[in-house]
Amino acid sequence: MTAADREPPARRRWLGLAVVAAAALFVTLFLRSTSAWWFEDDPLQFAAVPAIPNPVTPFTDPNFLRHWGTGASIVPMQVLSYWIDTHAFGVSPTAARIHDAVATVACALLVFLVLSRFGVPPGTSALTACLWLCLPATIAVHEFSSARHYMEGLAWSLTAAYVLEAICRRLPGESASGRTLLFFLLAGAAMLSKEIYAVSLVAFAIPYALSHRRRALAGGVAVLGIAYVALPAVSERSDFNNRHRGALRLS
Repeated sequence: MTAADREPPARRRWLGLAVVAAAALFVTLFLRSTSAWWFEDDPLQFAAVPAIPNPVTPFTDPNFLRHWGTGASIVPMQVLSYWIDTHAFGVSPTAARIHDAVATVACALLVFLVLSRFGVPPGTSALTACLWLCLPATIAVHEFSSARHYMEGLAWSLTAAYVLEAICRRLPGESASGRTLLFFLLAGAAMLSKEIYAVSLVAFAIPYALSHRRRALAGGVAVLGIAYVALPAVSERSDFNNRHRGALRLS
Protein backbone atom coordinates (compact mmCIF):
# COMPACT_ATOMS: atom_id res chain seq x y z
CA MET A 1 0.00 0.00 0.00
CA THR A 2 1.34 3.40 -0.99
CA ALA A 3 1.16 6.62 0.98
CA ALA A 4 -1.55 7.79 -1.39
CA ASP A 5 -3.64 4.69 -0.60
CA ARG A 6 -3.44 5.44 3.11
CA GLU A 7 -4.89 8.91 2.66
CA PRO A 8 -8.55 9.23 3.75
CA PRO A 9 -10.83 9.03 0.69
CA ALA A 10 -12.67 12.15 1.82
CA ARG A 11 -9.44 14.18 1.69
CA ARG A 12 -8.71 12.95 -1.84
CA ARG A 13 -12.20 13.95 -2.93
CA TRP A 14 -11.87 17.43 -1.45
CA LEU A 15 -8.47 17.89 -3.05
CA GLY A 16 -9.91 16.79 -6.40
CA LEU A 17 -12.72 19.34 -6.07
CA ALA A 18 -10.16 21.99 -5.13
CA VAL A 19 -8.18 21.23 -8.31
CA VAL A 20 -11.33 21.54 -10.43
CA ALA A 21 -12.26 24.84 -8.76
CA ALA A 22 -8.73 26.25 -9.16
CA ALA A 23 -8.58 25.20 -12.81
CA ALA A 24 -12.01 26.66 -13.59
CA LEU A 25 -11.13 29.98 -11.96
CA PHE A 26 -7.77 30.06 -13.72
CA VAL A 27 -9.11 29.56 -17.24
CA THR A 28 -12.18 31.78 -16.86
CA LEU A 29 -10.91 34.68 -14.73
CA PHE A 30 -7.17 34.81 -15.38
CA LEU A 31 -6.93 33.53 -18.98
CA ARG A 32 -10.47 34.77 -19.78
CA SER A 33 -10.72 31.95 -22.27
CA THR A 34 -14.51 31.83 -22.50
CA SER A 35 -14.65 35.40 -23.84
CA ALA A 36 -11.59 35.22 -26.12
CA TRP A 37 -11.87 35.39 -29.91
CA TRP A 38 -10.40 32.86 -32.32
CA PHE A 39 -6.74 32.97 -33.34
CA GLU A 40 -4.66 31.89 -36.32
CA ASP A 41 -6.32 29.02 -38.24
CA ASP A 42 -9.22 28.51 -35.79
CA PRO A 43 -11.81 30.21 -38.08
CA LEU A 44 -10.60 28.35 -41.19
CA GLN A 45 -10.88 24.92 -39.55
CA PHE A 46 -14.27 25.60 -37.99
CA ALA A 47 -15.56 26.95 -41.30
CA ALA A 48 -14.67 23.68 -43.02
CA VAL A 49 -16.24 21.36 -40.44
CA PRO A 50 -19.98 21.99 -41.06
CA ALA A 51 -19.60 20.51 -44.55
CA ILE A 52 -18.63 17.12 -43.07
CA PRO A 53 -21.75 14.95 -43.45
CA ASN A 54 -21.36 12.71 -40.39
CA PRO A 55 -18.94 12.00 -37.51
CA VAL A 56 -17.64 8.82 -39.15
CA THR A 57 -16.22 10.60 -42.21
CA PRO A 58 -13.03 11.88 -40.52
CA PHE A 59 -12.12 8.27 -39.66
CA THR A 60 -12.87 6.72 -43.05
CA ASP A 61 -12.27 9.34 -45.75
CA PRO A 62 -8.59 9.45 -46.85
CA ASN A 63 -8.98 13.17 -47.60
CA PHE A 64 -9.47 13.77 -43.90
CA LEU A 65 -7.04 11.12 -42.71
CA ARG A 66 -4.12 12.64 -44.60
CA HIS A 67 -5.04 16.13 -45.75
CA TRP A 68 -6.68 17.88 -42.81
CA GLY A 69 -4.78 21.07 -42.06
CA THR A 70 -1.28 21.99 -43.19
CA GLY A 71 0.52 19.42 -41.04
CA ALA A 72 -0.86 16.36 -42.86
CA SER A 73 -1.29 14.66 -39.49
CA ILE A 74 -3.75 11.85 -38.84
CA VAL A 75 -6.00 13.59 -36.31
CA PRO A 76 -9.60 12.48 -36.89
CA MET A 77 -10.40 13.01 -33.19
CA GLN A 78 -9.62 16.71 -33.67
CA VAL A 79 -12.10 16.91 -36.54
CA LEU A 80 -14.70 14.99 -34.52
CA SER A 81 -14.30 17.44 -31.65
CA TYR A 82 -14.98 20.39 -33.96
CA TRP A 83 -17.83 18.49 -35.63
CA ILE A 84 -19.55 18.10 -32.26
CA ASP A 85 -19.14 21.82 -31.55
CA THR A 86 -20.52 23.02 -34.86
CA HIS A 87 -23.43 20.59 -35.03
CA ALA A 88 -24.46 21.21 -31.42
CA PHE A 89 -23.95 24.99 -31.23
CA GLY A 90 -23.23 26.20 -34.77
CA VAL A 91 -20.03 28.02 -35.71
CA SER A 92 -19.78 29.74 -32.33
CA PRO A 93 -16.50 31.05 -30.91
CA THR A 94 -18.02 31.16 -27.43
CA ALA A 95 -19.10 27.51 -27.50
CA ALA A 96 -15.71 26.46 -28.88
CA ARG A 97 -13.84 28.36 -26.16
CA ILE A 98 -16.08 26.90 -23.44
CA HIS A 99 -15.25 23.45 -24.85
CA ASP A 100 -11.54 24.35 -24.65
CA ALA A 101 -11.97 25.43 -21.03
CA VAL A 102 -13.77 22.22 -20.07
CA ALA A 103 -11.02 20.14 -21.71
CA THR A 104 -8.33 22.02 -19.76
CA VAL A 105 -10.15 21.66 -16.43
CA ALA A 106 -10.67 17.94 -17.12
CA CYS A 107 -6.95 17.50 -17.83
CA ALA A 108 -6.01 19.21 -14.57
CA LEU A 109 -8.28 16.84 -12.67
CA LEU A 110 -6.87 13.84 -14.54
CA VAL A 111 -3.29 14.89 -13.71
CA PHE A 112 -4.32 14.84 -10.04
CA LEU A 113 -6.16 11.51 -10.29
CA VAL A 114 -3.42 9.70 -12.24
CA LEU A 115 -0.60 10.89 -9.98
CA SER A 116 -2.61 9.85 -6.92
CA ARG A 117 -3.41 6.49 -8.53
CA PHE A 118 0.29 5.83 -9.13
CA GLY A 119 1.20 6.47 -5.50
CA VAL A 120 1.98 10.18 -5.31
CA PRO A 121 0.56 11.75 -2.11
CA PRO A 122 -2.71 13.56 -2.89
CA GLY A 123 -1.43 16.92 -1.66
CA THR A 124 1.59 16.71 -3.96
CA SER A 125 -0.64 15.53 -6.80
CA ALA A 126 -2.97 18.51 -6.37
CA LEU A 127 -0.06 20.96 -6.27
CA THR A 128 1.44 19.38 -9.40
CA ALA A 129 -1.89 19.67 -11.24
CA CYS A 130 -2.10 23.36 -10.38
CA LEU A 131 1.50 23.95 -11.46
CA TRP A 132 0.77 22.12 -14.71
CA LEU A 133 -1.99 24.65 -15.40
CA CYS A 134 0.54 27.49 -15.16
CA LEU A 135 3.04 26.01 -17.59
CA PRO A 136 3.57 28.19 -20.69
CA ALA A 137 2.95 25.15 -22.90
CA THR A 138 -0.39 24.47 -21.20
CA ILE A 139 -1.49 28.08 -21.60
CA ALA A 140 -0.34 28.23 -25.23
CA VAL A 141 -2.26 25.08 -26.17
CA HIS A 142 -5.33 26.28 -24.29
CA GLU A 143 -5.35 29.64 -26.09
CA PHE A 144 -5.87 28.08 -29.54
CA SER A 145 -8.96 26.06 -30.36
CA SER A 146 -6.99 24.64 -33.29
CA ALA A 147 -4.63 23.08 -30.71
CA ARG A 148 -7.43 21.53 -28.66
CA HIS A 149 -6.49 18.03 -29.84
CA TYR A 150 -3.28 18.28 -27.80
CA MET A 151 -5.36 18.84 -24.66
CA GLU A 152 -7.98 16.23 -25.46
CA GLY A 153 -5.30 13.74 -26.52
CA LEU A 154 -3.65 14.26 -23.14
CA ALA A 155 -6.99 13.63 -21.46
CA TRP A 156 -7.45 10.35 -23.35
CA SER A 157 -3.85 9.35 -22.51
CA LEU A 158 -4.18 10.11 -18.81
CA THR A 159 -7.46 8.21 -18.61
CA ALA A 160 -5.83 5.26 -20.40
CA ALA A 161 -2.95 5.33 -17.89
CA TYR A 162 -5.48 5.36 -15.02
CA VAL A 163 -7.24 2.30 -16.44
CA LEU A 164 -3.90 0.59 -17.14
CA GLU A 165 -2.91 0.91 -13.49
CA ALA A 166 -6.25 -0.58 -12.45
CA ILE A 167 -5.67 -3.55 -14.79
CA CYS A 168 -2.15 -4.18 -13.50
CA ARG A 169 -3.29 -3.89 -9.88
CA ARG A 170 -5.55 -6.92 -10.26
CA LEU A 171 -4.27 -10.40 -9.48
CA PRO A 172 -2.93 -12.36 -12.51
CA GLY A 173 -5.87 -14.78 -12.47
CA GLU A 174 -8.56 -12.12 -12.23
CA SER A 175 -10.47 -11.17 -15.36
CA ALA A 176 -9.96 -7.64 -16.63
CA SER A 177 -11.41 -7.98 -20.13
CA GLY A 178 -13.76 -5.01 -19.79
CA ARG A 179 -11.05 -2.70 -18.52
CA THR A 180 -8.62 -3.97 -21.13
CA LEU A 181 -11.07 -3.15 -23.93
CA LEU A 182 -11.63 0.28 -22.38
CA PHE A 183 -7.87 0.86 -22.20
CA PHE A 184 -7.37 0.11 -25.90
CA LEU A 185 -10.30 2.34 -26.90
CA LEU A 186 -8.82 5.20 -24.85
CA ALA A 187 -5.33 4.57 -26.22
CA GLY A 188 -6.66 4.58 -29.78
CA ALA A 189 -8.51 7.85 -29.16
CA ALA A 190 -5.31 9.41 -27.79
CA MET A 191 -3.24 8.29 -30.78
CA LEU A 192 -5.82 9.59 -33.24
CA SER A 193 -5.81 12.94 -31.45
CA LYS A 194 -2.12 13.67 -31.97
CA GLU A 195 0.86 11.53 -32.95
CA ILE A 196 2.85 12.51 -29.85
CA TYR A 197 0.52 10.32 -27.79
CA ALA A 198 1.17 7.33 -30.03
CA VAL A 199 4.83 7.55 -28.98
CA SER A 200 4.43 8.51 -25.33
CA LEU A 201 1.62 6.09 -24.55
CA VAL A 202 3.36 3.11 -26.16
CA ALA A 203 6.68 4.04 -24.48
CA PHE A 204 4.96 4.13 -21.08
CA ALA A 205 2.42 1.32 -21.35
CA ILE A 206 4.66 -1.49 -22.65
CA PRO A 207 7.34 -1.30 -19.89
CA TYR A 208 4.68 -0.76 -17.23
CA ALA A 209 2.64 -3.77 -18.37
CA LEU A 210 5.76 -5.95 -18.60
CA SER A 211 6.86 -4.91 -15.11
CA HIS A 212 3.54 -6.30 -13.86
CA ARG A 213 3.85 -9.47 -15.97
CA ARG A 214 1.06 -8.46 -18.32
CA ARG A 215 2.79 -9.71 -21.46
CA ALA A 216 -0.37 -10.07 -23.54
CA LEU A 217 -1.35 -6.50 -22.70
CA ALA A 218 2.12 -5.24 -23.64
CA GLY A 219 1.92 -7.16 -26.91
CA GLY A 220 -1.47 -5.62 -27.66
CA VAL A 221 -0.06 -2.13 -27.10
CA ALA A 222 2.82 -2.94 -29.48
CA VAL A 223 0.35 -4.11 -32.13
CA LEU A 224 -1.69 -0.94 -31.68
CA GLY A 225 1.44 1.16 -32.14
CA ILE A 226 2.40 -0.73 -35.29
CA ALA A 227 -1.13 -0.31 -36.66
CA TYR A 228 -0.89 3.44 -36.09
CA VAL A 229 2.43 3.61 -37.91
CA ALA A 230 0.95 1.63 -40.82
CA LEU A 231 -2.17 3.82 -41.02
CA PRO A 232 -0.66 6.54 -43.28
CA ALA A 233 0.39 3.94 -45.86
CA VAL A 234 -3.07 2.35 -45.78
CA SER A 235 -4.83 5.70 -46.17
CA GLU A 236 -2.51 6.73 -48.99
CA ARG A 237 -3.17 3.44 -50.76
CA SER A 238 -6.91 3.91 -50.36
CA ASP A 239 -6.63 7.47 -51.66
CA PHE A 240 -4.61 6.25 -54.67
CA ASN A 241 -7.17 3.54 -55.46
CA ASN A 242 -10.02 6.06 -55.30
CA ARG A 243 -8.22 8.42 -57.69
CA HIS A 244 -7.37 5.53 -60.01
CA ARG A 245 -10.98 4.36 -60.16
CA GLY A 246 -12.08 7.94 -60.86
CA ALA A 247 -9.61 8.21 -63.72
CA LEU A 248 -10.84 4.93 -65.19
CA ARG A 249 -14.44 6.14 -65.11
CA LEU A 250 -13.46 9.37 -66.88
CA SER A 251 -11.61 7.45 -69.57
